[in-house]
This record gives sequence, structure tokens and C-alpha cells, in this order.
Amino acid sequence: MKKIAQNTLFSLLALSAVECAFALDSGAQKLTTAIGATDYFKINCSGDTDHLNFKLLANAQTQTPVVTETKPDTTTPTEELPQLLNAKLTKGKLNANISKLVAGTSKEMSLKGGLGTYSLSLDTVGTNLALKKSQTYTIAHECLSSTGKVLSKSISTPNYTLANGKTRTFKISCAKKDSSSLKVKITNKTAVIVTKSAAQVISEPSGDLAVQVIKGATALNTIGDVLDVKGGNGNYFVMVNSPINAAKDYRFEYSCLNASNKDAKTAVIEVLQDQ
Repeated sequence: MKKIAQNTLFSLLALSAVECAFALDSGAQKLTTAIGATDYFKINCSGDTDHLNFKLLANAQTQTPVVTETKPDTTTPTEELPQLLNAKLTKGKLNANISKLVAGTSKEMSLKGGLGTYSLSLDTVGTNLALKKSQTYTIAHECLSSTGKVLSKSISTPNYTLANGKTRTFKISCAKKDSSSLKVKITNKTAVIVTKSAAQVISEPSGDLAVQVIKGATALNTIGDVLDVKGGNGNYFVMVNSPINAAKDYRFEYSCLNASNKDAKTAVIEVLQDQ
């Protein structure tokens, strides 16, 4: 996991020549070229926070930002993780795990268990229980020899669904005598959060990183401009990805500000997923 350096920087807000607020720095980050690679962060704001001020420092500032404004949510927001899947592959006493497979991403795992039948179980532990829609996913597998030769693989990858609080188990057989390991790829095809008062705009694929900042029922998107996400105290979730799966270095600045655009209280950042 990348080391998060929270270096305090001074940034002058445009409100007046005398008012200023602290901007925290995420430190150097890097997104890989893996298909569906997504970095996830959680920023906790407290004190008398009115909004989170966010700025991505990666893309050319000449780009036109993709920003979707949302109507204020009059209900109590849910401040938890988006929907996600966890998977465990087992054979005998051997096992392999993947966790926090969030919407719109893929992950692979393998288990060297030789010839026979493997068990793959999926659950939704840690997902946002307020989001009632079932998650959609696909499973692709390959049985490999000790030299990496593909002996058999899934012919098709149908869409499966899994509701919150449920577990599903699959049996996958590697029947050829020289089978050495099983490789499984799981793709969470669930749509990225779009809740009752939030709408998401997806930009055309480019070399730019795309960022979504989520707070309850509010979701704002950008490819490089400043965002003000008005959500009060609590957890703000930041999702960083690349539409064309291009590796890229980036960092971002963020501030928890009150209604007067002054520092509310130093925010605490946590890395939830680093790819």
C-alpha cells in the first residue's frame, strides 16, 4: 500500500485576501494499468464542516471538467462503503482470497491445488446495506498445468446476481490429470452508485484520470477541476480510475471547510483500496 503523506499546505481561497484554509495533500499516488483498476479513499470531516473542497493534481488544467451538480438531499445520508464483493477460493486446506471488489472493477486470484474440484464462495460483507439493488458479476476460470498451459477454461461468462447479506458458492472442476492450479477472474459489473438525488456523467475515454467524490446521496465527478461537495460532517469517499486503464501518477488536495470557507477540522484520510 502506498504511504499516505499528509503534508499540510496553505492554499488561499478566492473569497477574500485575508481568509485562508488548510489544504491537506494525499501524497504521491499511482494507478496501475490493470483493467478496472480503482483507488478508493475515505476522508472523514468533523467539527462544523459544511463541505469538502477537493482538487485533483494530475490532469492538464486546460481540460474541461466533467461535473454533475446534485440537488440537496433532505434525508439522512448513508455514509458507508459502496456495494462490494468478497471472494474465497478453497480446495482442501488451501485457500486464496480477494476482498472489496467494488462496482466496475475486476480482480484475479489463483490456487495451486492440483487435480479435482475447487470451491468459490462470494459474499457482500462490508457493503453498503442501504443500497438494496443486487450486485451483478461474472466469473471466468482457467485450469492450468504446472508450466502455465491452459488445460480447460470457462466457455461463457454469464451474469450472476447477489443480494446484500447473501453468500453464493460455486464448484469448479479441473479434471485433467496434469492440472496444477486454478485461476479465477471475477468482474463486479454493478453500476457505480447513482442514488435518488445524484446523477453521474461519464466522460468520453481519454488519457485523463477520472475522479468521483461521494457523500451520501451526492456524487460529483471531475477530470481535474476543483470540487465542493456539500455534505456536512462525516465520511466522504473518493474513487480514482482511468477510462483507458493507463498507469498514471497523481495526488490530490482536500479541505474540510465550514459555511464561511474556513477550516472546520483537520480531515483524516484512509486508503480503502490501492491498485
